[in-house]
Amino acid sequence: LKRKLHAEIAAQDDTAEVEGAWHIIKRMLRLALPVSLSSLMLPIGANLDLLIVPQRLEVAGFSVRTATELFGYLTGMAVPLVNLAAIFTAAMTISLVPSISESRALGNLDAIREKIKIAFRVAMIITCPCFMAEKVAALIYNAPGAAAAIQTMSVGILFLGLHQISTGILQGLGKTSIPVINMILAGVVKVVLSWTLTAVPSLGVKGASMAT
Repeated sequence: LKRKLHAEIAAQDDTAEVEGAWHIIKRMLRLALPVSLSSLMLPIGANLDLLIVPQRLEVAGFSVRTATELFGYLTGMAVPLVNLAAIFTAAMTISLVPSISESRALGNLDAIREKIKIAFRVAMIITCPCFMAEKVAALIYNAPGAAAAIQTMSVGILFLGLHQISTGILQGLGKTSIPVINMILAGVVKVVLSWTLTAVPSLGVKGASMAT
């Protein structure tokens, strides 16, 4: 079967080169690893919050019980609301990667520009209304203590949406390493800010939200 496929390919195009299996695997890994690492950075950041935020809240002067309660507001209420809004932009990103790749393969720069403009426009339409997330949260959770974290995190919905769309565009253009590098740098900044701002008594859990 393998010889038959090689013969058919050679018959269709005499100039075509048959790539070896190892070469194809290396190309796939070169594309897949950065994409996978980029997706892993957000869960890694969430796990680092688990280690940093409660400890730094205690340093800020909160009791263990209060620190646990505030951390619950952040991870159990604010973060899920952000992720809920990001479902739509994440779905757009999945469809955007092959679409951009196709236009790139065809050398159609105008189509790439048009797709990028539409993607960012739709992302803004989806994420901008989510600035009102704290109002929705007040109805859903009925937890006044979560207001500060939710209000701050709701601003991050816009940036997360733009991040997802731009990541999809870069991956579609074959620039898969750029989102990974940016996410690593952002992760380092987030850890430093979480460590610093969460320990400020006047900020507390709001500092962790600002860092995110």
